[in-house]
Amino acid sequence: MLLRPAAHLLVTAPANKAPKGWVICGSAVTLRHVNEEATTNASLEGVNILVVEDDPDIGGVLESFCAQLGYKSTLITSGQEAIDQFRDERPSLMLLDLMLSGISGFEVCRTVRSFDPLTPIIIISARGDTADLVVALDRGADDYLIKPFKLRELEARMATQLRRADLIKRHGVGTIINQPLHFGDLMIDSAEHRVTLNGDSVGLSPLEYRLLEYFASHAGQVISRERLLQDVWRYVGEVETRTVDTHVGRLRKKIEADVKQPQHIVSVPGFGYRFERRFRAEAPPDTVPVA
Repeated sequence: MLLRPAAHLLVTAPANKAPKGWVICGSAVTLRHVNEEATTNASLEGVNILVVEDDPDIGGVLESFCAQLGYKSTLITSGQEAIDQFRDERPSLMLLDLMLSGISGFEVCRTVRSFDPLTPIIIISARGDTADLVVALDRGADDYLIKPFKLRELEARMATQLRRADLIKRHGVGTIINQPLHFGDLMIDSAEHRVTLNGDSVGLSPLEYRLLEYFASHAGQVISRERLLQDVWRYVGEVETRTVDTHVGRLRKKIEADVKQPQHIVSVPGFGYRFERRFRAEAPPDTVPVA
């Protein structure tokens, strides 16, 4: 049965210190049972939270909190490490402090948004000035939580952002993407409904574009033909999955340099397809992609 912390636990800090010197009000987390009908284990599967916090006490509390909510989590203490970890692992959500060693949280947010415009980012900071909030949102943050805060409030904000991200995955990004997505030589600009390959415009039919956009919004995931039929074609029931293979083949001819060795849309035998997050030719030497 899932356990959650009680609402009274508070994360706070002395007003004249940042970021060191944070204290946790309350020596222990009181747990209570949560109605199993309200939250199912299935809804928590695969949720990974990237916690970016350079104070070990705060970071430890946030890690424990994520575990009690049923989420996996990774704790990172520096800005550059956060960027590298985010790029490699692509978490479900990032909790980001602003005052980090080296690269600030503002710069981390800006850099992440240059290659991932969708994953939710919640800023957690003692800096409560409106100017800081505006800058953070301008750099791409989705929410801003000021220390001190109650963990129950953080839980609610995380749930809201995760629901929003899930809706985008289920129903497509539509006009939500405001920044082009780059996958090696391929660029997808949903705002302008435009695709380029090595800088040259690629002519796609509406269905081909919708299929490519769906692949891009689920980059790194293995997607079955049945799921593509339901989400892209909106087919329900018994339908010939060969339809998917035919259209994927046509799409590959337009975006792949060599359709026999695709760099973007990779077949996963027995399962379906996976759209590569990074250009396969640029993958690290120890990476073994599934053919």
